[in-house]
Amino acid sequence: MKKHIISVLCLILGLVVGAGGYLIYDLATSAPDKNVGSEIVAPAAGASNHELVEKSYSVLEYIKALDYVSLSELVHPEYGIYFSPYSNINLTSNQWFSSDMLAIIDRSETPFVWGVYDGSGEPISMTAREYFSRFVYDRNFAGAPVVTIDRVAKSGNSLENTTELFPGCRFVDFYIPAESDTALDWSLLRLIYEEYEGSLYLVAIVHNEYTV
Repeated sequence: MKKHIISVLCLILGLVVGAGGYLIYDLATSAPDKNVGSEIVAPAAGASNHELVEKSYSVLEYIKALDYVSLSELVHPEYGIYFSPYSNINLTSNQWFSSDMLAIIDRSETPFVWGVYDGSGEPISMTAREYFSRFVYDRNFAGAPVVTIDRVAKSGNSLENTTELFPGCRFVDFYIPAESDTALDWSLLRLIYEEYEGSLYLVAIVHNEYTV
């Protein structure tokens, strides 16, 4: 009888866990600068999430080091990669590179137009190094206290269109909250992936912050 009761309880527990919403767990890794106390929010636990987060921390390492060659090796071989300064991705005005183009963007000091500034609408004309410093790794995202998988960590006034433009994608948000409840200095970096021949490759890197 006791064994029967225990079996039933285990079954109920399993159903509750399986039907639960988002699971918060800590991924203990040795990634440089990673905040070991980070909350990682995922739709479900599993090896695929672990691999996705591990890959994303590698991406952050390459971005921080301005290692465009290593970063380019993780870019989608067919689709290339888009860079958006805000969460409202525009496939026309945002800058796009193939993997080969990304690998050599630091060889020229010629500025690219990456989109338009929030508020003024003026073009964002910057070299790759300048753009990465302002609209990619402007904060220590490797130490972000909140990391979410396939879930928007923070929305501002900009339209969220990640899943509309990239249906079926996987994405990881690295979110740094504002210093206080009234402050507006929050920041977020989103890495968006699509599958190609059994592996996930980057198709977009999206930055977000408070916008008017």
